[in-house]
Amino acid sequence: MPHIILFMKGAAIGVATLIPGVSGGTMAILLGVYDLMINGISDFLQDWKKYLVPFIELGLGAVTGILLLSSLVSSLLKSYEITMQFLFIGIILGGLPALIKKSRSMHHQSFDWSYLIVGIILVLLTASTPPALFFAGDSFSWITFALLFICGIVIAVALVLPGISASFLLLVLGMYQSTLTAIQNMDMLFLLPVGLGIVFGTFASAKVIRYFLENYPTKTYLLIIGFVAGSLYELLPSPQHLQASVMIPSILFMTLGFLATLALSCSHKKEKS
Repeated sequence: MPHIILFMKGAAIGVATLIPGVSGGTMAILLGVYDLMINGISDFLQDWKKYLVPFIELGLGAVTGILLLSSLVSSLLKSYEITMQFLFIGIILGGLPALIKKSRSMHHQSFDWSYLIVGIILVLLTASTPPALFFAGDSFSWITFALLFICGIVIAVALVLPGISASFLLLVLGMYQSTLTAIQNMDMLFLLPVGLGIVFGTFASAKVIRYFLENYPTKTYLLIIGFVAGSLYELLPSPQHLQASVMIPSILFMTLGFLATLALSCSHKKEKS
């Protein structure tokens, strides 16, 4: 049963990674596997026997979730954009209480709260980045390979760092739709360099992030909360799109998203106790 649970948690993280504004790292925290991921990535070469099986289970779950639901997520975003945006907002809001409680359990200094503001500002600055900044075009070349590899590194940092959405960064880079299409079509010329960048970036960034979590936990969690709160701005629909016909289902799905994430957080607390 624990093996199936890890697989399902990996699938949930994979699906979260597909959703713009939703962080796979935050989902990992809510599901209680973030410490396993960070410690396992950082210490894998020293103690690979301990982490190999859990990583395979999480990894297979994540890949399964991405492959099975990438088409569904893409079509839902096209057909029900406003309702889906409110669902994502609810998911993010549902994850905030756990992060806030985590930060409150730590010792604070008055200056620490500035890190929350910094986190919000950084995400808003990222949102203002020109679209298609790293768009590589349709023709393949070594320049394209290098750009996709760099894009994979950027995605890896977002995957490891809670509060930063990998799909949101793909939107900023102008590569979200092309990435979903590549996954659906199994375009290895696109996926291979991105995958290599993700592997390299994950191992390169995990030790750095663990260092800050262990040595500056309060500041790091407040920064993460800022990242999460700032990502809500990008998901807010334009006022002219908020028609009465979509508001009732949108509010309903936002509530469902909030309660679902909150329930995942509560189930993790019971599991720990």
